[in-house]
Amino acid sequence: MIVAVSLVAFTTPFVMFAAAEPLKGPDQWAGIPRHPAVVNSVTYDRNDPNLITLHGEWEYAKYKHGSGWRQWGFPKTNDWPIAGTLRIPGCWEAQGVGEPAMGVPFLCQDQAPKDVRHFFRGEVWYRRQVEIPQAWTGKRIWIKTGGIRSCGWIWVNDHPVARVAGFCSAWKYDVTPFVKPGEKAKIVVIASNAFSPRNVQLNCANRWGGPWRDIELEATPSGCFIDDAWVRGDFDKRLAEAHVEIA
Repeated sequence: MIVAVSLVAFTTPFVMFAAAEPLKGPDQWAGIPRHPAVVNSVTYDRNDPNLITLHGEWEYAKYKHGSGWRQWGFPKTNDWPIAGTLRIPGCWEAQGVGEPAMGVPFLCQDQAPKDVRHFFRGEVWYRRQVEIPQAWTGKRIWIKTGGIRSCGWIWVNDHPVARVAGFCSAWKYDVTPFVKPGEKAKIVVIASNAFSPRNVQLNCANRWGGPWRDIELEATPSGCFIDDAWVRGDFDKRLAEAHVEIA
């Protein structure tokens, strides 16, 4: 449950209300609500004991469009036809996945196909094992992600977590029930460039794919926390509304 607190400067001291918001959109895929997040912050502290950035090398396998994630049981196995490693963030074409071909644009009326060095249309599956710190015992554990071109799906220890189709927005998902501090967790990310979700995705002359923003794990206190905060100003009325969401 999220409690929204609205503070209006110079007028009303504060108004508090609570509402149970039903799951909708991408949240319906795995039933885990998404929350606003920040990834790859300019204030990132590499010594922060509550943050693990997962940028770097991941194992990967590739599948032509229609032959990959639709096999629902497959992400739960370790029997992958590993093709090597790819870096996250980054697009797979720039890392040599695919063959020389004509690019396939998302909007043919805006872009014409052009020769590209590497072209692969389909799904790339990324996998990585990460140690969950013992010090995170009793804390709430999140996985955070930014943009995935064009759509992405995330599993943690074989549990479906998120469908990501939000262009460059960053979201976090509570994975506390799926991991155990002091043990390794298996993170699986699937990216597909076979179609456009029509959400202001970057357009170009080729359907490039992959997670192009960082993926992170973060630990926060298990109790009450500020989930989102924003301010709306009204210059003519000389006031500002400060909104704080507490979960």
